[in-house]
Amino acid sequence: QSIQAYAGDHIILPISIITSRNLDKGAATGYQYTIHFNKSLLAPVQPYVSTTVNGRWRSVTKQGVRTATLAPSTLDQLELIAALGDTTATPIYFDSIVWSNGKAIRTTLDSGQFVLLGICRAGGTRLFSEDGRVLLSASRPNPVHDFGTLDYSLAEPGSTQLLIRDMLGRTVRT
Repeated sequence: QSIQAYAGDHIILPISIITSRNLDKGAATGYQYTIHFNKSLLAPVQPYVSTTVNGRWRSVTKQGVRTATLAPSTLDQLELIAALGDTTATPIYFDSIVWSNGKAIRTTLDSGQFVLLGICRAGGTRLFSEDGRVLLSASRPNPVHDFGTLDYSLAEPGSTQLLIRDMLGRTVRT
């Protein structure tokens, strides 16, 4: 499964079960799963997940209880926010799932991919300057109420458009 979004967009990642053995017969409801992906492109929004970073990878572990409110093949949904990272795409790997009650269950989860949209490809994709400098500073003050300041620089001359988005991802200024 491939999910696409622009930097700043919130996405819902479905945690899908491809196959399972004894899932319904085993009466298992409690679970804990771990996934990992490029840390620069995605960050969890939910505060009740555990995250660790190892090199360029972010691992996310989440516990929950299986419910009947989701589609039968969907175990959970994880909200993430897309970011302008050091690449334009990342695989999303499912590392493990452990069922906390019921009988032994064999489960296969679906891995996927995230692709960042809206990247200028002219002259080759450049997400960061070659020397590692941040080319867009955080707003001052933060949070901004009526007036704020942003400093930015360009890696090279050219036509540029800067979009200012609110916390819900709506464009408020161009």
